[in-house]
Amino acid sequence: MKNGQKQIIKYTLIGISAVAIDFAVYYLASFYWPKSLTICKALGFIVGSFYTFFLNKAWTWNNKDKTNLSQFSKFILIYGISLLINVVVNQIFWDILPEHLFSFQIISPSERVLLTKTAALNKAFAFVIATLASAIWNFSGQKYWVFKTIVKDGKEIIVIEEDVDEE
Repeated sequence: MKNGQKQIIKYTLIGISAVAIDFAVYYLASFYWPKSLTICKALGFIVGSFYTFFLNKAWTWNNKDKTNLSQFSKFILIYGISLLINVVVNQIFWDILPEHLFSFQIISPSERVLLTKTAALNKAFAFVIATLASAIWNFSGQKYWVFKTIVKDGKEIIVIEEDVDEE
């Protein structure tokens, strides 16, 4: 398997767990602030972003160096733009998708209702579409800018700001 394929797989696995964190924060926050969906989405996204930086740095991009300010600043810029993409796409699809409610109940053997839950599917679909849009942007930004590598003497080397002039 080629290195690029391994990176995509690793990035995707980390991304799935980050999306679970993002979604949990987003969905829970939306119960407390139902009129502030944009803030809820941004909060979930920010929490997931910090999680991905450290895991992707170490595992996907195999960067064992100490985090430097240049690298972290690039990451923040990529994810800042991604946050905008994510929130805007989420809001657009939240507005255009029809509201469909999904309800379920958990009933005891004695037919007593233990739990009733209703979820808005359009909220979940908007989340997924926004996440996919920002994931494409994030992967590209990390691979080709934040954790950019060059091959030198047969080895992949992470390019840091001081190395850029040597290319």
